[in-house]
Amino acid sequence: MTEAEKKLIYGKKVLFFTQDNQLISAIKTRLIEMEYEIYILNNIKIIKNVLSENPESILFITIDERLTIQGWNNFIKSINKDVEFNTTHIGLLTGKISNDKMSMLNAGLNLDAGCEQIEQDSEDTIRHIVKTLDKLNAKGVRQYVRASCITDKSTEIFWLDGDKMRRFQLVDISTVGLAIQFEDKHYPILQGMKLIPNAKLALKSKQIPISLDIQIVKKAGNGYIMVGMFPLEVKGSSISIIREYVFSRLHELLMEQIAGRRPDETNYNNVVLSADPTL
Repeated sequence: MTEAEKKLIYGKKVLFFTQDNQLISAIKTRLIEMEYEIYILNNIKIIKNVLSENPESILFITIDERLTIQGWNNFIKSINKDVEFNTTHIGLLTGKISNDKMSMLNAGLNLDAGCEQIEQDSEDTIRHIVKTLDKLNAKGVRQYVRASCITDKSTEIFWLDGDKMRRFQLVDISTVGLAIQFEDKHYPILQGMKLIPNAKLALKSKQIPISLDIQIVKKAGNGYIMVGMFPLEVKGSSISIIREYVFSRLHELLMEQIAGRRPDETNYNNVVLSADPTL
């Protein structure tokens, strides 16, 4: 699969730099449920490192905190001017800054993800954000966000088969299903299965009862991959636990991507990038 094909299928990471608790709550309850690949960042020093690893991301910044308006102008302009980030989409969010000053920012910067006021009714704000995400093809063609579990040994599915306990490491998981890997020696046991009833799914410290409709078993490297779907009658509370795991696991993987990179220590409130008008 080419990089262009991957981008078409998997869409874009959606990054929010915000400390607005009401907005964060709305993001978690609405955008994540709508299956956008969402990340919430609270450290400005890592933003460029994240974008360097994922330059086609969509970045929304709440500009009411951390920097002055001029500081945010300098920060965003430094991204706009860097060819490394020429495929990054940036949008601004505010609940405090006047329309006139927002218009000045918009005029001097490349903000193709727009400028939005954070409304008292967060649903209105989310509605505007969703329009922007769909315009920028944030989802790609996928319907559900998956998280890789291959390096997270705390994840497994297990069930009692007669007097034997079967345990298998997860490869990945979404809110509709999962994949497990197993060695050749387990193939005779699993290859004919159509349903795994009364199993338990372990995600970090949580365990949830689950059944799995087996869709496919295929050869993969030195072993096999089994893909299963959750039945439609799975409890909403179980899906919420899975969704929260996917969200937190994706954030873990993002932090692993940038581990070892030097943080951005630039004081954007004081740096002079150009003869911009005072904001």
